[in-house]
Amino acid sequence: VTPLAYLNANLPIPSFRKRDKARVRMVEMISEIVGARRASGNRGEDFLQTLMDARYKDGRSLTDDEITGMLLAAMFAGHHTSGVTTAWTIIELLQNPDYLAKVMGQLDDVYGEDGAVTYQSLRQITLTEYAVKEALRLHPPLFMLVRVAQEDFTFKSYFIPKGTWILISPTVSHQIGEVFADPLRFDPERFAPPREEDKRDFAYIPFGGGRHKCLGNAFALLQVKAIVAVLLRQYEFELVGDEVGSDFHGLVVGPKEPLRLRYERRDRTVKVAVGGAADAIDEAAGRETGDAVRLKVTVDRDLCQGHAVCIEEAPEIFRIADDGRVQLLQSEVSGNLCAKADMAARYCPNGVISVEPLADPAARAGGCPMHRS
Repeated sequence: VTPLAYLNANLPIPSFRKRDKARVRMVEMISEIVGARRASGNRGEDFLQTLMDARYKDGRSLTDDEITGMLLAAMFAGHHTSGVTTAWTIIELLQNPDYLAKVMGQLDDVYGEDGAVTYQSLRQITLTEYAVKEALRLHPPLFMLVRVAQEDFTFKSYFIPKGTWILISPTVSHQIGEVFADPLRFDPERFAPPREEDKRDFAYIPFGGGRHKCLGNAFALLQVKAIVAVLLRQYEFELVGDEVGSDFHGLVVGPKEPLRLRYERRDRTVKVAVGGAADAIDEAAGRETGDAVRLKVTVDRDLCQGHAVCIEEAPEIFRIADDGRVQLLQSEVSGNLCAKADMAARYCPNGVISVEPLADPAARAGGCPMHRS
C-alpha cells in the first residue's frame, strides 16, 4: 500500500491491482471459514466469531466482504504500526545510550533478575513509556490523517464545505517548536511531570484525536511497552553503522532499509504473566483517605470511546451506559475514592476524565496527595 491511497485508492496502478486481487482471495478464504462454522454449528472464541455474531441496529448481519474488511483493518492497524513503533523505539534508544541506561536501570528496579511482566508492572516502567511516546512523536506511523467534513462548518476564518477532505499531518504537528521544546531532539522526559508537553489539546496526535481517535491507542502503547521491556531485558542490541532514516514509500513510515542491528542474548529469563488491571496497588497514586478530601469528577462523554479502564479502577464512580460510553455514578467523591478517581483520570486512554478539588476550604486543607496546593 502506497501513500497514493490517501488521494485515490482506486488508481489503475500495479500495486493497487495486486492489492485488490489479494483482497478478493481473502474474501474467498474467510467466506469458506465462515461457511464451515455456520454449517457445523461450531463457535470460535475469536474476533471472527464476534464479527459473525454482530448485528446492525436493523438486525442485519455483516456480509463476508464486511467481515473481511474488518479483519484486514484490525491486522493492518494492530500489527504493522506496532511493529514499526517498536523498531523506532529501540533504534532511538540505541542512538541515545544515556537515556537507554536510565531505562535499563528502571527495568532492573521493577523486575529484578526474573520478575514477571504484568499489567501492573507495565504501569511502573514510566521511562520506557516516555521513550515509546517520544518515538511516536518523532516517527508517527502515519504521516497523514484524513477526515471528511460531514457538513458545512467554519473554523476561525476558514469555511469548510461539506465533503471536503481534511488532511492532518502528525509528522508536522509534532515538530511545532511552540509546543515541543527542541522538537527534533529525542527527549522522552518532555512527557514527564511537570513538562508534560503532550497534554496540550491535539498537539500530540500519533493516534489521531477527538471522538475518532484510534480505538486501539491504549492497547498499542501497552503492547509496545511490553515488547520493548522484554526485548531489552533479554537481549543487548547494537547498531552496526547503517544510515538511520525514514522510508516514506509505504503508508506506514518505518526505518529505511537496510538498517541492521547486532544482538546478543542476556543471561536471564523473562516471564510474562496475565492479570487484571487492578491486580495491585499503584504506589505512585498515594492512597490517602479521609472524609475531608473531596473531589469533583467530570467526564467529556463526547470524546469517550468506551475503553472502560476507569471502571477497572473505580467501579464505584463509573459505569458503561447503553450507548457504550462512560457514565458517572457520582460526580463528587471523598475518602479512598479520591485516589481511585485520580487513577481513572491518569490512565484514561482519551483523557476524558478530569478531577479537581471542590471549593470547600476544608477539602483544600486536607487534600488528596495529587491535588494539594
